[in-house]
Amino acid sequence: MSRISPFVGLLLCSLMLSVAVAQSSSEWLSLFDGKSLEGWRASEKPGSFRVEDGAIVCDGPRSHLFYAGKDGAASFKNFEFTAEVMTTPEANSGIYFHTEYQDAGWPSKGYESQVNNASRIDPGSTYVERKMTGSLYAVRNVWKPTAADNEWFRYRIRVEGKTVRIWINDAMTVDYTEPEDPSRPADMKGRGLSSGTFALQCHDPKSIVRYRNLRVQKLPEDLPSPGKPPSNLELDRQVVELSAKNFPLLDLHVHLKEGLSLEQALERSRVYGITYGIAVNCGVNMTLPNEEALR
Repeated sequence: MSRISPFVGLLLCSLMLSVAVAQSSSEWLSLFDGKSLEGWRASEKPGSFRVEDGAIVCDGPRSHLFYAGKDGAASFKNFEFTAEVMTTPEANSGIYFHTEYQDAGWPSKGYESQVNNASRIDPGSTYVERKMTGSLYAVRNVWKPTAADNEWFRYRIRVEGKTVRIWINDAMTVDYTEPEDPSRPADMKGRGLSSGTFALQCHDPKSIVRYRNLRVQKLPEDLPSPGKPPSNLELDRQVVELSAKNFPLLDLHVHLKEGLSLEQALERSRVYGITYGIAVNCGVNMTLPNEEALR
């Protein structure tokens, strides 16, 4: 009968534990059973949420539905989150992450991923919400629709270290890496990465939004940030200040020349939250020097 030395046995146990940890980190957790709100906790107006046809329906006065989990203490640091979302015309909602339960008001901790496909203008109001679906709300905004009302679209959020990436239907909209000391307006001091849970927003009685197939995959907590923080911190401060004020950041006259490719323009747009309009290179000493070449 062969014997295993204590050292070999310890090594095998260590390897088995490493495999188990890796497997547990890679498993997908369903946040919604499709039948009930078990594991979720609503704030000020619980009646604003119901389950209908396998989806969570946000329909009513302002309220937020926080994921608590089976033990009531769900928390995530690095993760990948996916959900399918359907908005009705002019509806507004959001998916919060790294947040925590609060009884009333807009969640003050963590980030909001915006859900808004068509800006609504209410009678008597001068405010028009310009932050569209796929925005990292008020920090890195998307200024044009990325999905359509009355159609299911896929929302994906991934956090690794200090990097937040957002995709809508597999198109990346945000690639933001948080600086060491991020600039935030006075009413946004809680907008930052740490750890916490998810929350769904019921924005107002006119905003009916459905969520289904909500899943999350926990990632190792020691992952490095794949992106780099903004190199120009003053520009970052201005971007956040203007984004928080709902000011559209657009540059509609960008030429693709030597040193600037389409992919580089898209990358910069995702990093800084500025929407670019790509202009055709027409004119003297350009790709299309005259009208004949344009034809």
